[in-house]
Amino acid sequence: MYGVFLMINLFANILGTLKSIKTFQIGGRLAPIIKSFNNAKFQFRNSEDTTFVEVEAKGITNNYTLDQVPNLFDLSARIPFIEFSYATGSAPTAGTNSNKFGFIHSGTDKGKVVYDNGTSLIEIEDIVSSTISTKVIITGEVNLDIFSLYIRSGSNFIKISEYRANKSIIIPYTFTDTIIYSDISLSELSRVNQISNIIYTAFDGALPTIKIELNGNTEILSTNESNLLINEEFILLKNYNLSLADSGQIKLTLNPDSSSVGNGVIIINYIEPIN
Repeated sequence: MYGVFLMINLFANILGTLKSIKTFQIGGRLAPIIKSFNNAKFQFRNSEDTTFVEVEAKGITNNYTLDQVPNLFDLSARIPFIEFSYATGSAPTAGTNSNKFGFIHSGTDKGKVVYDNGTSLIEIEDIVSSTISTKVIITGEVNLDIFSLYIRSGSNFIKISEYRANKSIIIPYTFTDTIIYSDISLSELSRVNQISNIIYTAFDGALPTIKIELNGNTEILSTNESNLLINEEFILLKNYNLSLADSGQIKLTLNPDSSSVGNGVIIINYIEPIN
């Protein structure tokens, strides 16, 4: 009986000691310690209790709770910069886009964000990547513009801004001109939003025409989209994204067709990537 009493007393003493302990050290005298601070929170400190140490935790998964601790990867995925995309079942081989975020545009997993860590594609939880930005055009069941910022709303994405600067190119012309090149060149990934042809003085030739080409390659204003025989302003909405082959100067080709008068101006409104 006395032995039982001693055991109870021993456990009581141990319990009292545990309640008074403020630090735990697991792994030897050089291991980090877990410290109770003001009975309100835990601190992770080095063995000498002179500085904080790193703590690793698993990233947020699909079984998350709102009080789950995020890690550094979760924070970097908070507003991922999307650099590639694909459809469900057509994922690129891991390592093809190392250290880049991707987007699933079609299929059962559409709207999901992934990360290529070089060996696998890691799916990011929607609650983590609730805001995304794009470096590429995404086309599929979900369509996203290039250099844009989106917020997730259910299965949809709402565009809130663009990472591009709005600019204009102005090219005056007269009846004596035939070919004019712009002083400014457009870069790849720029987008032509609008073309205006303002005719100040009508031409008097038989059938004068004007056309605009990107780098002498892609026609963005055809000869039948404005009439040089009248004083008028023709405004055309284009929303044309430039490829590498389109980048370069704007080429204006004018056929005055024996006109003795006539002048106007071409205004090209575009947006370009902000470096």
